[in-house]
Amino acid sequence: MLKDFLNKQTEAETEKGNGKQTFLPTSLRFNLRQKTDKDKPTIIYAVVYYGGEKHVINTNVKVKPAQWNIKKQLAVVSNELTELDNRNNRIANDRLMFVTSKFKETLNEVSNAPDRLSEFFDIFGAKLNVKQAKTKKIIDFTTELENLNIEDTSVTESSKKLRLSALQIFGDYLKENNIENRASSITYKLWENYKQYLLDLKISNGKHYVFQTLVEYTTKLKTLFRLYNDSKQTIVISVDSLKPLKKHTTLNDEQKQSKHLILTENEIEHLYKEKLSDSKQQTAKDLYLFQCLVGCRVSDLQKIVLGNYELKEFGGITYINYQSQKTNTDTYTPLLAQTAQDLFNWVNTLINFPFNDASEYDKQLKKAFKSLNYTELVPVTDDRNGIVTTYKPQYEIVSSHDARHTFVTNMYYAGVPAEKLKYMTGHSSTKMIDEVYRKLDMEKELQQITQTIKRA
Repeated sequence: MLKDFLNKQTEAETEKGNGKQTFLPTSLRFNLRQKTDKDKPTIIYAVVYYGGEKHVINTNVKVKPAQWNIKKQLAVVSNELTELDNRNNRIANDRLMFVTSKFKETLNEVSNAPDRLSEFFDIFGAKLNVKQAKTKKIIDFTTELENLNIEDTSVTESSKKLRLSALQIFGDYLKENNIENRASSITYKLWENYKQYLLDLKISNGKHYVFQTLVEYTTKLKTLFRLYNDSKQTIVISVDSLKPLKKHTTLNDEQKQSKHLILTENEIEHLYKEKLSDSKQQTAKDLYLFQCLVGCRVSDLQKIVLGNYELKEFGGITYINYQSQKTNTDTYTPLLAQTAQDLFNWVNTLINFPFNDASEYDKQLKKAFKSLNYTELVPVTDDRNGIVTTYKPQYEIVSSHDARHTFVTNMYYAGVPAEKLKYMTGHSSTKMIDEVYRKLDMEKELQQITQTIKRA
């Protein structure tokens, strides 16, 4: 029965007129007056948190600290105790159950008559035939944790800063969900709901959160909870039952493709005709389109610019033949479309690779796609777990590596087998190609199923 009331949360009521939120006293807890002398009977207090205050009421029963079960919030009754101890503990438990029942009655009364909310403790005390022993101002639980974090000399300042960020988000969660900011609110259910809250958190106050950071936040919170328990010299929060967000290492095929901007052949043709006023952006855009049409890496693109290749012709098709920089494999890339031939002729006019490195190339590439209005928001997953962490405009996720994925995708739709495509892209195996092909196979199957359903 006591379990039904402990850590119970009620919804906030909004006072008419001023919009101020008020909360019902939402939980009852029993604490011992002293815990140092384990075999000396001590008073059991009923503790109720309300309105930023800690209200303590004497239950008029005692228990030996060694015979108190803090989790069950009851005195121990056992064959291992003396008959006298068991008798006294049964009397104490009966009283605690009585206090709990009167707490519930009082809650029901003021819930049905909100204007009597201020009388809660007078009503509660009258039902128990006792007076309030003590009223004490309390600080928020997260503030207590913040103070413990400041006082902790065992960690670095950077770790403290990460803990503080975790506390700020946790405090926001409590506030948004009208949960009282105190230690007794931390239950297994609340923790699981909080983890889901983190998973749903994409952007907060303009800040992007990646999954790994959210994992760290739950881990740091658990550490602070342990510090809190240590400061109280008891188990206030059952930390071991609270599992942090899990780290995942395996991505499915769809998740592995989620960060890539894939262009169709028609889009490539259209973008080739687009002219940008900024010369660096224009150059980055055309180099990228050339990559999309020949499937080379940036390192191999640099070799082609410098003329480190041969042209081979088979069956009327011209191939660029070069040694892949990364895999050292002999690579043959066909110039199939007229656009590919035109861009290849332009690349041959370049004396040197026009950017200092791949990073500068990607930077100008993003600017180019922004100028081209590639602003549609797309989901972005974390590489380590595959969970969507945020949404970004297309121009922010585009990179020179996407060109190879575009090439592989278009070759798939052209019917080129993965084993053949390996020699056109400079791959040492078909592993990456197979992953893309499996994803596209599934998409094609779904399209066919959808068409079948529509025809039925």
